[in-house]
Amino acid sequence: MTSIALIGFMGSGKSTVGKMLARQLKKPFYDLDQEVINKVGMEIRDIFSKYGESYFREVESDVLSSLQVNNCIVATGGGIVESEDNQQILKSKYLTFWLKADFNTISNRLIGDKARPLWSQDRDKKMDLFNRRQLLYERSSNKVIDVNDLEIKETTDLILRYIYFYTRFYNSSQYDKKL
Repeated sequence: MTSIALIGFMGSGKSTVGKMLARQLKKPFYDLDQEVINKVGMEIRDIFSKYGESYFREVESDVLSSLQVNNCIVATGGGIVESEDNQQILKSKYLTFWLKADFNTISNRLIGDKARPLWSQDRDKKMDLFNRRQLLYERSSNKVIDVNDLEIKETTDLILRYIYFYTRFYNSSQYDKKL
């Protein structure tokens, strides 16, 4: 099986769906944010506060490029697509699903969330960040899953169906990696 990466804005469900996918498929699961926390030894908000976003992005990119990507599920951080190198890694080494949610869905899911440093900005800055990343997610993904009206299990089941299709037909010359 090809390794799976889940991308999307913070609050789109990447970690929760990734854990469920990994359980269903009996594959190793990596949460990229947790891998960064483990590597630096601090929470993300503390990394941002002490070292800044650019340092966090450097570590995040290093962790992504050093992961053993054989037969695993990876939930990325929302900003992983900020780097063109990361976009290339996602497209070349993973079957990448964009869990796409609109801004209102994200806002409702993240009410009261204090752990995400970029979500603590004012609404206009959050909206600008959200809008800027949309094209980056599209460029980095093989398949878009609209998660606005889906429960976690429904999202997971939909991805499992795409994986089944992909693994059955990818080697056929009439199909390409773009689902």
